[in-house]
Amino acid sequence: MRSLARVAAFSAVACFLAVLSGCEKTAEAEVDMNSQPYLEGKKVFLANCASCHRIGGRTNQSRAPNLAKTGADAEHTADWFIALIRDPKSKNPKAQMRAFHDSIKDDDLHALAEFLVSLK
Repeated sequence: MRSLARVAAFSAVACFLAVLSGCEKTAEAEVDMNSQPYLEGKKVFLANCASCHRIGGRTNQSRAPNLAKTGADAEHTADWFIALIRDPKSKNPKAQMRAFHDSIKDDDLHALAEFLVSLK
């Protein structure tokens, strides 16, 4: 009788963990962290943005906003980010970020924008 209770408890825990792991897989499916577009965007971020911006970590470690959840704002679409990066004052007249105009190639800029949208 006692071993039957243990089996039932074990089964319940295993079922619970399976549900939890299914939730994690669903969340990962939204943004595949190993996909080529994600990795390309992250590479562009590291080359052009990481000297000022951070993604996560302590917020006082950088001189610019932490971008860890910047994609959570529904207004922050890929097109919004592209406009912001090319001309920051177009989205925020008080922005201190330099304008990147044409200094980031279009393909890289689109990859970067998609990367930023994925940060939620």
